[in-house]
Amino acid sequence: TRIPYTKTILRSLILSEISKIEVAVRTQIAYVMSHNYIIMACGLLIPLFLKSAKHAKTLSKIDEEYSRSDEDFVTAFKEKYTDHFPPSWITLEITSLGTLSLLYSNLKDGVSKRTIARYFGVADSVMVSWLHAITYIRNICAHHSRLWNKILGIRPIVPRRTTYPFVSIPNSSNNKVYYVLCMITYLLDIINPSNTFRDKLRDLFVEYPNLDVAAMGFPHNWQDEPLGDNISTAQSMKFRMIERLKYYIEHIVKHLDMLILIPSVF
Repeated sequence: TRIPYTKTILRSLILSEISKIEVAVRTQIAYVMSHNYIIMACGLLIPLFLKSAKHAKTLSKIDEEYSRSDEDFVTAFKEKYTDHFPPSWITLEITSLGTLSLLYSNLKDGVSKRTIARYFGVADSVMVSWLHAITYIRNICAHHSRLWNKILGIRPIVPRRTTYPFVSIPNSSNNKVYYVLCMITYLLDIINPSNTFRDKLRDLFVEYPNLDVAAMGFPHNWQDEPLGDNISTAQSMKFRMIERLKYYIEHIVKHLDMLILIPSVF
């Protein structure tokens, strides 16, 4: 049987994959915000955020994480500069997923917020919801709490449309582990179309057939959905690469325009 051990493996697997999503989210927030605002110091751009009190709370969390960090690049910055915070591309390297979620959710609606979400093929409102839910799941896994048959206390949004294939699921079924796994799979396919998350899940279910996938929210035809069907075929990868290329071309054109305008600023 060894079901308790299976649940531990499942939590470890999810935690490992979420860490990859965390890196991608951190990279996109730093990339988009830094380019859109040339130099972004997290504490100085208060007008970019919806609620000043929530932003102050976020800054407090960033301050705690920055103070605790013993990374070489943080130590080097503290020794050389007197600024309270380094530029965002340094600060965000030591920012937790929960704090990244708070930072993104509090961004005012606009180009930057939409651009970050568009990289992941969803609307910004969906991105806010998914980041919140993934942080919640990450904390469950990190604290070794029960997950496999849990009714989630947070219901992530079911998107009306996505750039890439996503699971067909009723709105009432987004509070089980199955939906979380679908979210993770969708994001991993964007971050790395040749990821092996599906294979790892299948191997887990084959090795431990007594694991009750129905209790996890899996529908009977789940293997026909994007989570079970290996959609990372050559055609799917080509489509993703084209979409990614369009995304970067738009950014290059925008940044060229900014470089043309820079001399007039000085």
